[in-house]
Amino acid sequence: MSSRARRLLLLTSAAIVAFYACVVLLWAVHPLQDSVPVGIDYTQAKYTAGVLVSAKVDCHTLFSSSGGASKPLPTLTPQVAPHAQLAFQRAACSAVHRDARVIFGLDTLVTVLILVAIALVFRRERHLPPLPVVTMAAAP
Repeated sequence: MSSRARRLLLLTSAAIVAFYACVVLLWAVHPLQDSVPVGIDYTQAKYTAGVLVSAKVDCHTLFSSSGGASKPLPTLTPQVAPHAQLAFQRAACSAVHRDARVIFGLDTLVTVLILVAIALVFRRERHLPPLPVVTMAAAP
């Protein structure tokens, strides 16, 4: 393998590792956020039929042991008497936390597979015998 190809493989590997480090530092260590549907809000004056609303909930980071909310759940607007009260329609943060862990695992798996493939190409090119040089005789 030529030194140029070796340098290219090493730069590619370094770029992949740097990209993975950026993913971990910029995405995985930041708190997650979930938008949980809570029902139809009838208190908004503009809309007589009500508005479908959801509540934003701050969650723990991807690496925290629990997938719950990092702060208390937000208070919901009380509804007028004939209408049902707003309520969280699913557990806050559990799906977001699970999905983030799956995405992080897939990112890690793809990064490792790409680095293994580069190592195999590097190893294969290093152990191949050099090709014979064939020269053609000049015609008389």
